[in-house]
Amino acid sequence: MAGGLSLGEVTAVTAAGMVDFEHGLKMVARRGELMDECCRRTRGAMLAVIGAPDEALEEVCRNHGIQVANFNCPGQRILSGEKNAVEAAAKDLEGVAMKTQLLEVAGAYHSPLMLEAAEAFREFLTDIPFGAPKMPLVHNVLGGSCEDSRAQIVDLLSRQIVSPVRWEDCARAMMGAVDALWELGPGHVLCGLARRIDRRFPAQASDL
Repeated sequence: MAGGLSLGEVTAVTAAGMVDFEHGLKMVARRGELMDECCRRTRGAMLAVIGAPDEALEEVCRNHGIQVANFNCPGQRILSGEKNAVEAAAKDLEGVAMKTQLLEVAGAYHSPLMLEAAEAFREFLTDIPFGAPKMPLVHNVLGGSCEDSRAQIVDLLSRQIVSPVRWEDCARAMMGAVDALWELGPGHVLCGLARRIDRRFPAQASDL
């Protein structure tokens, strides 16, 4: 089984054999270009929130017209949206969250401010020759797997750009299907999240 957080989902789709390496690189490049264009046209921001109840985050998001962009692990969420609204949300969370921190990012990823990028990426993906996956995949939009990834992959990859990344659910789905998790690539961030989701489950990073 394969899964990836945000951009890493393209890596997972490639690792699962749905596209070859060349088309995987083209998808990464085009996705980045489109999202960068949205960042230049909007004034977005993202806020890491530690230790706040999900109910409080939902209320803050409703009040300020923003959304939870990442459900990374228990107690760790990322909010995303228009910069002034995100900053106002940070003030509202004082005394509620253990910690909040504005992220050094170019824009409001996984929020409606990326809508134009999502629509353009959907059109781009229609020309990508996707094959059937050689292993099950978990998808950020769903927080789990689906029976026919091939039929839905264009929709899932394009929607992901504006939708919350349900990584905690994805990780739990993988933990229920495999014996161990291997993080491939630089760093150990996903292993750290895995330990916070279930510290007993084997997770190991392998820098490539």
